[in-house]
Formats: sequence, C-alpha cells, structure tokens
Amino acid sequence: MQAQHGTPTAAGRHIAHLTIGRLRSGVAERECRGERGASMAEYALLLAFVFIAALLTISLFGDSVVALFDFATTTFQEAPNVSSS
Repeated sequence: MQAQHGTPTAAGRHIAHLTIGRLRSGVAERECRGERGASMAEYALLLAFVFIAALLTISLFGDSVVALFDFATTTFQEAPNVSSS
C-alpha cells in the first residue's frame, strides 16, 4: 500500500525517530562536555580560593602557631621522665 503525499510511512517514521534520537544524544553529549568544562572552572576557582585563604591564615597566625608548638616542645622536654614500672 502506498502512502499518500505528506503521510509518512512506518519506515519513514522509524528513520525520523532514529535521526531525532541521534540529534538529541549529540546535543546531550555537547551539553555534558560543557558542564564538565564548567565544573573544572569552578574547581579551579575553589582551589584558588582555598590557596589564598591558606596563605592569609599562615601569614596572620603563623608566628603564634610556631610559638605554641615551641612552648609545647619545651614543656615536654623539661617534664620529668615518668616510667611505668
């Protein structure tokens, strides 16, 4: 049976469905790559922020942390040796 002009056949509908499916998967793949690129940029910004925060923290509190560890080291070195007998 021949289809009338403008009426798609079953084979035509199948080909159109496959073509639309391929187009959708290609668009989804490109969008996924775009999202991956955006994620990498976000992670790079986050890493830069953490690095700057660490530098600021070390510059602000570095001397007091060193003094605290020096005090702890001295205290442990001067403590009497207690042995369990």
